[in-house]
Amino acid sequence: MRTKSQKMNKAVLTSVAVVTVLFPLASPIVSHVYADSGNLTSTKKGTNVSVDHAELDKSVAAAKKSGMTVTQNATKTQVISASQFATESAKIKADYTQQKSVIDALLKKQQAQNDSYDKDEAQYKTDKAKYDQDKTKYDQDKAKYDKDKAQYDIDEAAFKKATDVKTELSALTQNHDDHDKYDTFMKADVNQKTGDFTLTHDMNDGVSIIGHGVLKGKFNWTVTAKGDGSEVIVADSVTLTSYKYTNENPNTAVNKKINFHVYDNNGKELFVVNHDGESTFTKDINQTVSLGKSFTLKPNVATDLTQILKVDDNWIYNTHGQIFAKFTNTNKEPKAPTPPVAPTPPKEPAKPAPLTGNYGFTDLIVTPKPTKDVDTGDNDGDKTSSDDGKKIVKGEALTYTLKSTDLPADRTDDVKTFKFVDKLPSQVDYKLTKVMSADGKTDLSKQFDIKYDKASNTVTVIANADYLKLMNADKTKAFVKPIVNIHTVANQDNVTIDNKYTEWVNDDSNDSNTTHNDTPDIKPVKKDEDDKGNDINGKEVKPGAIMNYDLTWDLTGLKDAKVSDDLLAKGLSFYDDYDETKLNITDETKKNFTITDTTTKKSVMDEVTLTWDIQKGKWTTTAKDTAAFLKAHGGNKLQIMFHPVVKDDATGVLKNTAVQNDFGQEYQTDTVENNITPDPKPTPDTPNTSYGEQPKGLIYGAIAAIGLITGLVIFWKPAKKWFHK
Repeated sequence: MRTKSQKMNKAVLTSVAVVTVLFPLASPIVSHVYADSGNLTSTKKGTNVSVDHAELDKSVAAAKKSGMTVTQNATKTQVISASQFATESAKIKADYTQQKSVIDALLKKQQAQNDSYDKDEAQYKTDKAKYDQDKTKYDQDKAKYDKDKAQYDIDEAAFKKATDVKTELSALTQNHDDHDKYDTFMKADVNQKTGDFTLTHDMNDGVSIIGHGVLKGKFNWTVTAKGDGSEVIVADSVTLTSYKYTNENPNTAVNKKINFHVYDNNGKELFVVNHDGESTFTKDINQTVSLGKSFTLKPNVATDLTQILKVDDNWIYNTHGQIFAKFTNTNKEPKAPTPPVAPTPPKEPAKPAPLTGNYGFTDLIVTPKPTKDVDTGDNDGDKTSSDDGKKIVKGEALTYTLKSTDLPADRTDDVKTFKFVDKLPSQVDYKLTKVMSADGKTDLSKQFDIKYDKASNTVTVIANADYLKLMNADKTKAFVKPIVNIHTVANQDNVTIDNKYTEWVNDDSNDSNTTHNDTPDIKPVKKDEDDKGNDINGKEVKPGAIMNYDLTWDLTGLKDAKVSDDLLAKGLSFYDDYDETKLNITDETKKNFTITDTTTKKSVMDEVTLTWDIQKGKWTTTAKDTAAFLKAHGGNKLQIMFHPVVKDDATGVLKNTAVQNDFGQEYQTDTVENNITPDPKPTPDTPNTSYGEQPKGLIYGAIAAIGLITGLVIFWKPAKKWFHK
């Protein structure tokens, strides 16, 4: 019978041969895999985000519209992780709010200045319109004034020439040497003309009447006009300004009191000059005396006036006096035109100086955080629990969950490429891939191109155009990325299974964390011992001997192992497919069959089911409650003692190999061998046939035939088992 160890050896040899042949062919494939992995490297990390600053933009626009000078500072760029996005974007929004507040305050001040200016400007426009009207009228009035002023200057010059003509009345001094004669003469005819007076225009400040003596009677006035031949002066009166009197005998009684009476030509008394006889007397008169009629002064023409001016003096001798009269021009003086008053132009208000402000933006580069998880079993979506870092067993189904942080809100760029690339470790076999919604309820696989490259054990999941359209539909909002579930099976013992994936968004790649699982090293042991516990593997045994098989059920690698329910259902067991042609199972064998936890030193027979198949030569022990059994004994070794009896007729080599079955995965123990050597029996002498060599040849042939038949009988059952297996 070919043992399972022989089968395994054959399989190993076959595998080595295949690998030897295929390895040179596989080398280019390996190189290609590494080359492709290298191409997944990218320098850019993250998604460009411009935090919403619409409200700040409105304030800036309003400020600029108001006339403010608003300067935009250089935009800052801050690289953050996805986990920092909420905090940092909140800070930036708060900063934008503060900037907006500052600009709004300046805007309010600017608008107040603008409103004041607008009010002043409106008033200025009103005043300017009125000024323009007034200026038009002024220009018209000024033109008329200039014309009137020119005429006035002519008229005023002419009037001035007439007004500036001064007259002087000079009384001829009457010197009377003989006062008595004179007095007699005056008494005889008080109305007799006593002297000729001449009114002469000599530019002096008045007209003088100088009398010496008693002045009574008529006076002949001679008026002489002096000019340039173009003046016409009309006068009808003279003004007597003062009267001067010299009293030669002031102390005489008669001269103590002197009164002068002045009459016009009609005999009407004009005024009286009184004094007390001082020696020299001057009296201001300032009286205007009408000449009785108008007269015309013509250049160089003397006109006799028949006017009478009477002066009574009670002093009768050696008297002389002087009367000043101012010549009055009776022409109407021209009235100077009033110059128009030029309107004052309104002052245009100065525009308010623009206030200055500044603002700035902070853009973010948000680095996504791809995360990878691993769970035992076949799962869809994202399990709450995780088996990352846990020990698993060969044959365990592993679901790798590929996730990533949301695409942040306020993204600036469209997503043109979105893919997951997972180069699976060689310690797992690929089964299938699904793309699920974030809640794990909706299968999105049809919206992705899912590819598996067996040569590189790489899974690539690429979003199609429809899904990209969804991602870019509203970049102002965060986009929740899907979950990728990659289903695999662990295929090796005593290995470390590490795995990560790479997420691509456009040309930006980011690696996930690395998941980690270990598989245990399962090493069941079988020993062949004598009664004293000494190893007798490879030594001879006799028929009828009791074998002491010491087996180790190795559960050391299963301490804290995470085993899925599907695998638990496959159970934990240990069996020995012994050679029933050479070994007997007696009641004592069954009775002495034991399983002991080497750590607790306690029997576990109550926790297992032990079955015997005598015909097939196999016993099997199976944990009744796999999960409880694993919890109780995981990490420990169980010692199994099996004591079969070598059959009396057994010959040849006795081989034995046991198998540990962990959740459907079988692990063989070492094969122990013993050569069965029965005690020799005495054989009778064989008579000589005396037929030479021929009988001897027949004897050998008979012996050979018997041996062949015996061999067929002995090895028939193991051979049959082998072929059936």
